[in-house]
Amino acid sequence: MKGTRYVWSGSHPEESDAVLQARYDGLREAGIHGVMFGGSDEREFQAIVDAGLELHAWMWTTNRRDLLEAHPEWAQVSRSGKSCAVDPPYVDYYRWVSPFCDEARAAICDSAADLARDPRVSGVHLDYVRFPDVILPEGLWATYGLDQREELADFDFDYSEWAVRAFVEADGRDPRGLSDPSSDGPWLRFRARAITRLVTEIRAAVGSKLLTAAVFPTPRLARRICRQEW
Repeated sequence: MKGTRYVWSGSHPEESDAVLQARYDGLREAGIHGVMFGGSDEREFQAIVDAGLELHAWMWTTNRRDLLEAHPEWAQVSRSGKSCAVDPPYVDYYRWVSPFCDEARAAICDSAADLARDPRVSGVHLDYVRFPDVILPEGLWATYGLDQREELADFDFDYSEWAVRAFVEADGRDPRGLSDPSSDGPWLRFRARAITRLVTEIRAAVGSKLLTAAVFPTPRLARRICRQEW
């Protein structure tokens, strides 16, 4: 992908076929090589390909309301005991599944495989491939009435039964009893590695298709804020 240019795009169901085609023809003429497309509009899939652009199917990864509606027991749980299925942090669409739940990971991989199966799709693009933000940018604290100079229990995930059991088996300690979870290296790394394992499984699921991801800005912040290791 070196030297190439891509854009993100949602679907535009209100636009006519001609307008859609003009949109993507225009992107190609402007020097864009491909589109990270989030949606399932068949017309738009085809318009992207007909314009000579690469089509990369953009999917939400661990932030998955659709999965939790069917399986609320797969939800991530905060240190304070709140489930993302019924009490999501910050905003209503933050409905995160646990990367420690085998069934949830399998469902995510199935989603990626379904996208990759379409012969028009050049790659699968992962978004929200992380944990919820344990700390928001300081400029947003007032918006949510928060002071996040330290990690607050309501926003520190995942303490679900899946995660607790896995950590006890691996480390011998229950993460719910840690004196300072924010500075416990093994617990922090354990959660980050769960995301890495999930990406490895998705990599296998999409076969030869390109796999890309929208990652949190800077590796240091990604590790601290959302347990994501590039």
